[in-house]
Amino acid sequence: MKNNSLILKAMVAMATMILAVSLWLLTVYIYNEYLSNIFTMQFSIFNIIIIIIVNIITAIILIYLIIRLIKGLIKFMSSYTLAEGIIGIIGVIIGLRIAWVMEFIFIKIPIVGNYLLVLISIILGVVGWVESIKRKDEILVFIGKGKKDEYTNSKFVDTSVIIDGRIADLVKTGFIDGTLIIPDFVIDELQRLSDSADDLKRVKGRQGLDTIKKMQSEGFVKISIPKTEEASINEIAEVDGKLVRLVNLKGGKLLTNDFNLNKVAGVQGVKVLNINELANSLKPILIPGEEFFLNILKKGKENKQGVGYLDDGTMVIIENGEDKVGHDVMLMVTSVMQTSAGRLIFAKIKGDN
Repeated sequence: MKNNSLILKAMVAMATMILAVSLWLLTVYIYNEYLSNIFTMQFSIFNIIIIIIVNIITAIILIYLIIRLIKGLIKFMSSYTLAEGIIGIIGVIIGLRIAWVMEFIFIKIPIVGNYLLVLISIILGVVGWVESIKRKDEILVFIGKGKKDEYTNSKFVDTSVIIDGRIADLVKTGFIDGTLIIPDFVIDELQRLSDSADDLKRVKGRQGLDTIKKMQSEGFVKISIPKTEEASINEIAEVDGKLVRLVNLKGGKLLTNDFNLNKVAGVQGVKVLNINELANSLKPILIPGEEFFLNILKKGKENKQGVGYLDDGTMVIIENGEDKVGHDVMLMVTSVMQTSAGRLIFAKIKGDN
């Protein structure tokens, strides 16, 4: 380490001397080419010593600034991974290339054309660096070097599924394989809910955290809670938007109960597993003409209709059932309608025409 320090100091001293000599030669050149016709300077020993001292001081200041710049660049680059650095440099090159293509526009502008070209080159170089770093995961996936394949069998879990709690029972059955990924921003949202002043939100938040703890302790499925570092995700304010963006970026599937999130994710090409749809598909199937007993709980929206519910929550609308509210009656299925929210059964009281 000591030898390295001595070598570094020797290199700095050498660079200072080389720069000082260069400045001396530059001073002489400028004087001979541009200033000799304006005024005459006697190169006495005193003047030469003054010029050398000024050049050495200037060289020391420049070397100091260069060292500060290099240290700043090293510190700046150390905050990025090797892949990010390479992608960033490629982005800068692309930005400068675009600026070079635009050169023919600026060279036609008198006086300030070249300065504008330098300014545009700097701007496009910075934009190329920032945007390429921001979208590094997409670039890596595009060129086939990303980690998308790692998440093929993974399920990204949203807040609604965790609060719902049925996921803890579902993983026990073995129907959910792979890894359940719960992003850190989902955990943060559950934490905010559990600290809420609203009683209902606080209960939901704590129930969600308890669900995660339960699944981790039972060990029926691997739970991963990664930290989201992608700038293109963190810049999104809404948790649902972040989640869709993350799944799109990494691959895998989105596990949700949220109807709207289901639709938005589907539009963006994300594969969605909806627990409510799974539950609806497992409900017992009633076909037209089938008979069953049911308690009519309340009046329906339409005239003389009654409404009841099966054990799995399926709504049954009973024709002329208003007068039988509160009674168990034998019903006959007339039709079944499948909606996005679930199955809807229409029936009539047996014996009615």
